[in-house]
Amino acid sequence: SVGRKARTIFEQVVLDSGHLFQQIDGDLDNGIDGYIRMRKKQIVKKVIKNKLTKCVEFVETGNLIGVQIKGVSKIPKSGSNSYYVNYANKQKFGVNFSKEESLKKSKKIWQNFVGPMLLIFVDNDRQICWWADLNNLDSYKDNSYCVSIPQVQIFNSISFRQINKIGKEH
Repeated sequence: SVGRKARTIFEQVVLDSGHLFQQIDGDLDNGIDGYIRMRKKQIVKKVIKNKLTKCVEFVETGNLIGVQIKGVSKIPKSGSNSYYVNYANKQKFGVNFSKEESLKKSKKIWQNFVGPMLLIFVDNDRQICWWADLNNLDSYKDNSYCVSIPQVQIFNSISFRQINKIGKEH
């Protein structure tokens, strides 16, 4: 399915960045598809073949980031496609929640989450992910049924630096 493929693409970015993704069962996920369990790099010395060697390990920090994942098989050149909405301002695009009530309901859940909450949008065709901070009111200012995502906010291993700052502010 489109959703499963989007989640797989997203999860690969998380794993490649040294973190873990813990999915919530689909029957239970009410606005939150899962959590990123944050880890940090640690250099340790180990004896390997009778030789002291420096190794990299990842250790859990205890920090969690909630995620809601939406994906499309392919982004249209113009107009809209299921979750994707082209904006006149080409610096960003919208992720469609179809009704103002749906977005309001999810927003309450996201704002009560214990840590940062991200919307991850995935273009399955190009295997690119973007992210939006769901606790930032700017993400909702363009209309009442979409979350806006800046085109430059690509979700990759480098974006975790910025996401970590959001976590410290939360």
